[in-house]
Amino acid sequence: MTPNQFECAFFAETIWRLAQSNNTDELLAIGSTIRNHVIPRMGQRGAFNSYSEACEAFLSLYPVRERPGMQEQALVSYPDGLLAVIDGIYDCSIADLTASSSFPNGAKYFARVTILKEDDWRKRDIVDRQGIHSLIGTWGAQQFFT
Repeated sequence: MTPNQFECAFFAETIWRLAQSNNTDELLAIGSTIRNHVIPRMGQRGAFNSYSEACEAFLSLYPVRERPGMQEQALVSYPDGLLAVIDGIYDCSIADLTASSSFPNGAKYFARVTILKEDDWRKRDIVDRQGIHSLIGTWGAQQFFT
């Protein structure tokens, strides 16, 4: 296994653990969001030097679920399961699901808004500040913000 393969595997595990559902679009949107912190768009800076660094930060800031079993369809199904698309998210050959002409830089944050408590940093700093962090859309069980 190469270092890039190891990092890509850690990236896939992180995406899965941050998801609130097994919806493949939610998994892709979370992967795109993490990538937006590593691979900067024109005029931006990346917040992290590597996917590993970004994944560690996301896992420490967001709630997580258990690791998946190898029978999870959203993980192993072809052609849209996470393992089938992870290389494309990692190397940017799959387009950012959260980006559009209205939001060309894509998402930077996500949350399941309906379960956030008032003291959660995502509610206070992201959801309640729509003038700064616009709602881009909902994929799976979570909402994604600029």
